[in-house]
Amino acid sequence: MKKRQLIDVNELAEYLKITVETLYNWISQKKIPYVKVGSRLVRFDLEKIDEWLEQGSVSVYSWKGRQGKDMS
Repeated sequence: MKKRQLIDVNELAEYLKITVETLYNWISQKKIPYVKVGSRLVRFDLEKIDEWLEQGSVSVYSWKGRQGKDMS
């Protein structure tokens, strides 16, 4: 069985370079995966967070016009 690496709110806020307040907002809106430990503690599985980040990634590519010319 693989051991989970759980981190707390402060560690994840630092990891994501966001404020703790923003992170708590995302938790309350269920925008980010988290684990409840007991009735009050919230922890984050770092592997799940990395997967969540990948799913939210936007690919950037060069758009070509109708005639195949780069429109930049």
